[in-house]
Amino acid sequence: TSPRLDFSLNIKAVQNDIAFLNPIDLVDFDGNAAALPDDFDDLDGSGTRTSLRYRLRADFDKDRPVSWGIGLSGNARSYSDVTDPNLVDSTRMTAVLDLGLSLTPTTRLDTRLGYTVTDEEDGTPSSATTILNVRLQSRLNDRLALRGELALAFPDIAADRTTVTGGVTYQSTPTSRAGLDIGIAILDGLTDRIVGRVSYEQDLSRTTTLTALYAREVSNNNDNQTVLSSIAQ
Repeated sequence: TSPRLDFSLNIKAVQNDIAFLNPIDLVDFDGNAAALPDDFDDLDGSGTRTSLRYRLRADFDKDRPVSWGIGLSGNARSYSDVTDPNLVDSTRMTAVLDLGLSLTPTTRLDTRLGYTVTDEEDGTPSSATTILNVRLQSRLNDRLALRGELALAFPDIAADRTTVTGGVTYQSTPTSRAGLDIGIAILDGLTDRIVGRVSYEQDLSRTTTLTALYAREVSNNNDNQTVLSSIAQ
């Protein structure tokens, strides 16, 4: 049979007068999560901020025993006539390749290989990060599913990190689900941070789902710093 293709493309472009910012226009959307951008603390004084975000996704055979997908996402920010010297033009692009395998009717293995490139026009060199995620999930019954995930990140100019998490999803009704994940992120085998995620989903219709989410994770920002951040939706 021919592969089934699910394709999506999202683009958001916003230009703001820094002296009259509307916080909702600064929200960076990443899949189902939302967070303030990493330049938020420097957005004072005057000037113009222009932001372009894009996300392209193609999934093949998504609901079949073997599935795969590719994604390309990124953002570009530029500033003009700004009074804060910390505001410099920057770009970030991420490419991912996903592979999913159904090991049994109730157990699935999902893997992701990703590559992120970040560049700032302030004289600092470009940076790149390679990621590898492996996730195993097993459905115990119609209501309960368990999962474990190993995530490896290899930034070229920051500390390598390993994140291990375990989680559970409980389906309280046919249209609602709650999830909890908790784990630890280890930087270069020395520093560790507690990470986690709490979520709730309610299906309003066949095509509409209401989601509430809070997550705490370790990542690299545009300044190539390893940071502990929180995202919410």
